[in-house]
Amino acid sequence: MKARVCIRRNSSSRIPTMNGRRKIHEFLILQFIQLFMLISS
Repeated sequence: MKARVCIRRNSSSRIPTMNGRRKIHEFLILQFIQLFMLISS
């Protein structure tokens, strides 16, 4: 899990500014999903 989060954070820091906001929103949604999975497990 932790390795995946690191990879996603690294890829999210390289996003182009044009698509920045949309990608950030998708990234935040993925983070929320991971939090819910951790809480529910």
